[in-house]
Amino acid sequence: RALCLGNADAQAEMFDHISLFTQLLKVCPSHDAAARVCELLKAIFLDNRQLCIAAEQGAIRRLVSILVSKRGYSCILGVLHALIVPGNIPLRRMQNQLIRLLESNADSVLLLPNSNSCANFGISLNSLLNDPECEFTQYCGAMLSLVADIILGRHHATESKIRSLVPLQDIVFSLFSNAPMSCKEPLIRIAIQGYLDVESLPSGVLVSPMMWRIINFASATLSQDAHSSSSLQNSDYGLGEFASEIHSIHAGSVVSLGDNSKQLGRDLCDGCL
Repeated sequence: RALCLGNADAQAEMFDHISLFTQLLKVCPSHDAAARVCELLKAIFLDNRQLCIAAEQGAIRRLVSILVSKRGYSCILGVLHALIVPGNIPLRRMQNQLIRLLESNADSVLLLPNSNSCANFGISLNSLLNDPECEFTQYCGAMLSLVADIILGRHHATESKIRSLVPLQDIVFSLFSNAPMSCKEPLIRIAIQGYLDVESLPSGVLVSPMMWRIINFASATLSQDAHSSSSLQNSDYGLGEFASEIHSIHAGSVVSLGDNSKQLGRDLCDGCL
């Protein structure tokens, strides 16, 4: 693994053995053992767009297939992240294939903060969002982060799919729960990338009280964490960029509302947030 990091030649050498490593992952007896294999797979693809493209779509199919049999293995989601956004630049073809595979295997792999999804994993929504000991909370956070990665790059069809999977009411409910920031931060990214910074703006989203609650929560979180060493600051969606994003959305939304902006301001003051 260490040899591959930042070393394109070593990555290319190890790439020839990808099938062996995925087979090894398939038979790993524990999450800890699988995590070590996943760290190697991530290192092979990390920031190497050429190798991610060369992997074709078979690599994603194999990894999702393994994820179905090893339910809750969040380490596999990290490898999928490395494949679809090398260097934080999305690969549209890989994103599209991944969302199709996640949808077709939703009952086994797609853990989202709603009652039906939780029931498929044998847990309650309350346990997922409020119990720090819940074994699937880390997996849910990693899945939400992967979903946010899938909608990087503005693509209407993918954005529409994600909005159907993660509606605004689920985002709001989760943000105001006791869920850890590892779940809340990707939900805010999904709200921004799936509803606001999009190819085609959903009707009514700028005047939605739920969207303003999300923006209000994000702004408050930024204010609280601005001088801390929170995990949000160290995430891929860094606090500096996050603050700029929220500010531009807030300012742009009010300006674009025209005559409705005064009414929106009254609604906010009346406590709709």
